[in-house]
Amino acid sequence: SSTERSELLARLKAETHWSVTELAKAVGLAQGTVSKLFGLQRLAPELKSLVHSGSLRFEEAYQVSREADPDKQRELVSAATGLNREQLRQ
Repeated sequence: SSTERSELLARLKAETHWSVTELAKAVGLAQGTVSKLFGLQRLAPELKSLVHSGSLRFEEAYQVSREADPDKQRELVSAATGLNREQLRQ
């Protein structure tokens, strides 16, 4: 799952101190994908669980992760039901 990949990448980055670019190259993923996966690390724990269960899509979770405040993240997720990526960004 994307949450598991996010956790693994975070551990690998902590152990190696590689940049996102170096890490992306080492694991064979696009730099943008790695950056988005790291975004999941900023989600409130229960939102990570929603991503893991498939109740919250990866792209939506990434957009929500750009909000630092966990309470606002929760509000965004509850308001985002049925919203597309562009609407969620706004």
